[in-house]
Amino acid sequence: MLTTAPPFKPVTKIPVNQGNRKYYTIHSNSNNAFTLKLNENIRTAIVGFRDVEDAAMIGSMIETHYLEKKEWPVTTDVGVLVLPEGRLNQLVHIFIREWEFDELKVECTRNILDMISVNEVLKKKEIYSFDGNLFRFEAPDDFYKMRFDEIYYIS
Repeated sequence: MLTTAPPFKPVTKIPVNQGNRKYYTIHSNSNNAFTLKLNENIRTAIVGFRDVEDAAMIGSMIETHYLEKKEWPVTTDVGVLVLPEGRLNQLVHIFIREWEFDELKVECTRNILDMISVNEVLKKKEIYSFDGNLFRFEAPDDFYKMRFDEIYYIS
């Protein structure tokens, strides 16, 4: 008795133009970025926004907090970050930096940070939340050894 495989539909790949994956981060200086710690079981993560307008809106909220309280908001506490509604048309004390995804991934890895990729900022009543993903970046031990040597010799 002869048997044959059932007919199958050939797989065709559809080209997808993903373009450059740009991210935007919020900084108070060149060595200080907006980070969050989502819970005790994960590392601190830099917040990378997919949309520059979302980064500008959150940046305005952070800067409004800074101007009202005379201090930067505490982002190292696990849990909810409470910020006032942004009231600024232009950022003065902070800036937004644009990154290619691979460039930001290397920066996170060099500084032992995860990355929160914010696809969208959601608003429900007066509460904002982020919709996105968490990326964890790791490298071989030799990479970190060289990085720690670099930091040691700089300081």
